[in-house]
Amino acid sequence: MTRKNLATNLNATSNSKYSVVIPAPGANSLVLAFISSVAQGAGPSVVPTATHNGQSWTVVKTVGIGARRRLTCFRAVEGSPLPGSLVLDFAGQTQLGIA
Repeated sequence: MTRKNLATNLNATSNSKYSVVIPAPGANSLVLAFISSVAQGAGPSVVPTATHNGQSWTVVKTVGIGARRRLTCFRAVEGSPLPGSLVLDFAGQTQLGIA
């Protein structure tokens, strides 16, 4: 098995939904995405959902870090992946940014 870093992105814009451009991996390749988020205001960041070209990605693990931060790992295997954005949706909760 060969590991390949597909992309590193940072978005410091306050929003509740983000689109992160990722390159298309090879067919039937396991892809892991680690998303760090910081909630605006009081309370912890909600667990986001992730979709790529209409396919939902599965949460592997999510952990709260302090009062407002969260790190979530998603996984997906797409049979015929296409280039496109990974869409992260925080269910209306504004984030200060993601990485």
